Amino acid sequence: FVVVLGSGLIGGTTVPPLLASRLKRGQDVHARLARRGGSPVLITSGGQGPDEELPESHAMADHLVAEGFPAHLIRREDRSTSTEENLRFSKAIMEEAKPDYRCVVVTNNYHAFRA
Repeated sequence: FVVVLGSGLIGGTTVPPLLASRLKRGQDVHARLARRGGSPVLITSGGQGPDEELPESHAMADHLVAEGFPAHLIRREDRSTSTEENLRFSKAIMEEAKPDYRCVVVTNNYHAFRA
């Protein structure tokens, strides 16, 4: 699994450049794992903030699909309201799909300590 952690949306619907860079990195990691013979799933992780019209994970998935990423390789974790919940809820998705899962978590450098 490749888990991409969300961040706020612009205008409640649009992926900002910071989040777009996380998604690009997630795509790159996914491609590298797939080239090794794996069949990774990319999890977009982020719930809906009070100023957002949709969950961050949905905007993230839509952005990836618009960039040509296959929709069937994306799972959406859309309940989280914090980084801790991003990871906890993504873990539940992965454990349900594959109890002995392995994952890579993608975020930005300033956010890595919190993650």
